[in-house]
Amino acid sequence: MYLIDSHCHLNMDFYKNNYLEVAKRAFESNVKKMVAIGTNYSDSKRGVEIANEISYVYTSIGWHP
Repeated sequence: MYLIDSHCHLNMDFYKNNYLEVAKRAFESNVKKMVAIGTNYSDSKRGVEIANEISYVYTSIGWHP
């Protein structure tokens, strides 16, 4: 059995310099799937880019009120 992080923010500016390391540490800690949540145009776009780069990261595209 493995874990799925159904709500993460690898796509936000806070992680722009270390998202790869954060994702790798999560994967090594048995989090085998992650969903980066989009809350506006720019972080939704970034989520798509990250999901295309890292095979175990998925994304949602959205707009927070």
